[in-house]
Amino acid sequence: PLLGLLVDRTGWNIFWVFLSTLCTIGAHLLLTFTFLNPFIAMTVLGLAYSMCASALWPMISLVIPEYQLGTAYGIAQALQNLGLAVATMLAGMVVDSGGYLLLEMFFLAWLFISLMASLIMWIYDIRTTGVLNMTIAQRTAYENSKAASKEDTESLLRRQSITENEACEEVTQPQTVDQIRNRYLSRVGQMNVPGHLVRALR
Repeated sequence: PLLGLLVDRTGWNIFWVFLSTLCTIGAHLLLTFTFLNPFIAMTVLGLAYSMCASALWPMISLVIPEYQLGTAYGIAQALQNLGLAVATMLAGMVVDSGGYLLLEMFFLAWLFISLMASLIMWIYDIRTTGVLNMTIAQRTAYENSKAASKEDTESLLRRQSITENEACEEVTQPQTVDQIRNRYLSRVGQMNVPGHLVRALR
């Protein structure tokens, strides 16, 4: 909960995902190449996993429309469960064939892939909207600006629709001869009308 509160107060979701991946790599390096008490590495690993979950899952709601969030979270959860199932079986096969040192190498390889993926996502976010790594204040201002722009667009469309409706009503409403004459003269200008037509209209 404390790490989730930290993410909610600061934003910077991609930064926290990147940092948690680095910490996870560090924890596995401690388990693999040092003789420190494993409790230290496992504590770092637990904190890193908690931070990653707190920062990663909210990013879905930042890029997916609200009416598709259920589908998006369902797909993400299904893919995560599939990855856990496959990774567990592969980990067992790696241990059986090469021991725990090879298993740690297996984990580290996937962690470096994850680190590169988060870095690519960070760069892509910087080049686009930047919404995934904004602070809370920046994200609020961005959402307000987007909402205001949407309201302006809707207002413009409403005005255009009203103008078109009024024009249609003007054309379709019954008109007297004087109204037709005045409308015609206002459109083309009396100076451009041939003389015999002006006399006829009068």
